[in-house]
Amino acid sequence: MPDAEILFLCSGNICRSPIGEYMFRRELGFETRWRVSSAGVTAIDGLPASSEAVDVLAEQGIDASGHRSRRLTGAMVDSVSLIVVMTRQHIHAVLTLFPQARNKTYLVKAFAKDSASKEEILDPIGLPIEAYRLVSSEIEAAMPGLIEYLNENDRD
Repeated sequence: MPDAEILFLCSGNICRSPIGEYMFRRELGFETRWRVSSAGVTAIDGLPASSEAVDVLAEQGIDASGHRSRRLTGAMVDSVSLIVVMTRQHIHAVLTLFPQARNKTYLVKAFAKDSASKEEILDPIGLPIEAYRLVSSEIEAAMPGLIEYLNENDRD
């Protein structure tokens, strides 16, 4: 997957998918050929990430203050190599709107090494910051498996 783009996807693109995007960027480092972005199936374009998401990322030394939400489009779907979603409902929405994404859309927890941890990542909107910390740790647990998947599917 040379020069592949990975798209993290949630509902509004203000909590879970920005956390995934920014954490994965940090995980990959600066010297990577993979691009990372995020979007939401019901997002309103241009909104900042929730203050709790920004705060949780800041606790990890990641600045997401410049994030702006984007609504998922067909052009995005067609241009990315992998769509990483938070819930089965997101998979359903993507495949209903963009059936061509069937072979590249996966739950983020599908990459988690802990086989008992295959459930969805629930939306923390409106909940205390502890819920955002849980989301962050759940997404982080999938990072090694996601990188392994990308490396195994690299067709250089």
